[in-house]
Amino acid sequence: MVHTQPQALDKYPERFRARVAGRVSQVRFSAPGEPLRYEAELIVTKSRPVSLSKTRTLMTGLPAIETSGDFSEEPDADEDQTAVAHERAPHPESSKSALKLPEYSPLKQGSRLLLIWHGQRSVPGIAAGTEIRCNGLLSTRMRPATMYNPRYEIIPSRR
Repeated sequence: MVHTQPQALDKYPERFRARVAGRVSQVRFSAPGEPLRYEAELIVTKSRPVSLSKTRTLMTGLPAIETSGDFSEEPDADEDQTAVAHERAPHPESSKSALKLPEYSPLKQGSRLLLIWHGQRSVPGIAAGTEIRCNGLLSTRMRPATMYNPRYEIIPSRR
């Protein structure tokens, strides 16, 4: 089954950091004897690119997207900006010209995103029907767009 992404995604680079929210439509896991892999297909409700200024360096030296806040660019009212500024390590490419991303959402509402966790037999809380927000490196090289080993948070249902 091949899913096509909106043409708007073609204006973005092959890989960039993004924040995406949506509902998991189905999950798949690897067959016995194959390398462990857990996949979830997400039907997107919101998406936005994340600039390098919204990332911080982990102890491993790799950049990670900050998880505080939602989809607005404005910081939380209770977030101490000076503390956050000191936590961020300078990005090695910050001296180079900043990558300009389009101002519209990379994935339109209703499009599909494949989330893949390598080395996992299951991912806690991720099942069909679960609403989640995830952060990670979005790869547009393959269709549907794919995010590998994303950081995620489950959105509680409003009942």
